[in-house]
Amino acid sequence: MDYDFWLRSVRKCANNTAVKYIKNFKKIIRLCIANGWLSKDPFLSHKAKLKVVERTYLTKEEIHMIYDKEFVSDRLNQVRDIKVSHLRWLAKQAIDHSLCYSAQTCNFL
Repeated sequence: MDYDFWLRSVRKCANNTAVKYIKNFKKIIRLCIANGWLSKDPFLSHKAKLKVVERTYLTKEEIHMIYDKEFVSDRLNQVRDIKVSHLRWLAKQAIDHSLCYSAQTCNFL
C-alpha cells in the first residue's frame, strides 16, 4: 500500500504511528463506501498490527535534573514546573491506587 510506505519512508513514522494513521484513514474510507462515494474498499486485504513498545521511565536522578534546570525563558520554566507537578500527581495516584487495591478498602475502585 502506497500510503503505508509513504508514512514510513517520507514521514518517518514508526510502526504504531503508521498503523494509527491507517486505521483513521480506513474509517474515512468506510464512511465513503457507506455513502456510495467509493465502490470498493482499498483496505480489504490490508492487515496492520500494533507492536508492543517497551517504555523506559525517568529515574529519580533524571527527574531531579529536570527540576533543578533553570531555563532562560520564563515560559520554559513554567512548562518544567507543570511537567514536574504532573509527574508528582501521577506518582501519588499510582501509590494511592496500589494501596487501595491491595487493602481492598477503597469503595471507588
